[in-house]
Amino acid sequence: MQKIKLIISTLSRLFLIFLLVFIWVRFFVRKLWVSVLVSAAITLLIDMVIKIFTTKKTNREMLKIKEKENCENMFFSLAISKNYLTFFENLAKKKYKAQKNKKYVLIEHNDGNVILYPLLSFSPLSAEDIKTIILELNKLEYRKIVIPCGEINKDCYDFISKFNKEIILLDKYETYTKLYKEYDFYPEIIKNEKINKKVTFKEILDFSFNKYKVKSYLLSALALLFSSIFVRNNLYYCIVASILMIFAILSFFNPFRRGSRVINTLE
Repeated sequence: MQKIKLIISTLSRLFLIFLLVFIWVRFFVRKLWVSVLVSAAITLLIDMVIKIFTTKKTNREMLKIKEKENCENMFFSLAISKNYLTFFENLAKKKYKAQKNKKYVLIEHNDGNVILYPLLSFSPLSAEDIKTIILELNKLEYRKIVIPCGEINKDCYDFISKFNKEIILLDKYETYTKLYKEYDFYPEIIKNEKINKKVTFKEILDFSFNKYKVKSYLLSALALLFSSIFVRNNLYYCIVASILMIFAILSFFNPFRRGSRVINTLE
């Protein structure tokens, strides 16, 4: 059953790309069969490029809607809890010898200790936050720091690359996949009324480009494509049909994203 779904998904992806390419190839190439062959070749090339650039995806993208909601709720529950360090200590103790300190959990290993330093702020993690943590741990012997947090500023990744010791940053979605799920240990979710927040631009994009929109975009593009076959020199059909096909492709790829390989983070 899984193989059948994979085949259908692959064929659907190729079909969408092919239609987008065919719209423009047909505009420049008069013979229909030549247009089809050229479009097929370009489609395969584009698909190969897409696979190369989409092999690595974030953990947030691989999660289902329900799991994303759980991530949000678990992070919120721990962030407002006074005993969040005890939770992380008990999580680490499922596999290793761990000791809770004032702000972090020390996990003992023969080849060097690991420090689990949760920073559950509602503000995104910054390079300055990481600098503060490193200075606090300056006198300790360790080989790895793991920092679970809410969100992460992009400059943090460039900042941690400058250090010799390994520093792993986990946003609330990666914390869910690489800690909670991996160790089968989950925080208790505190029941709270949802906070009303303004709709973000990303949420608007997610609503506009999801799998439920593919059919609408595709049918509209096909109608224009069919019309352009009879009116070859009308550039309007090609442009609008291309835009609709791009929308369909974005909507198609949106729910089928794979995340990066889950590693044993605390080992």
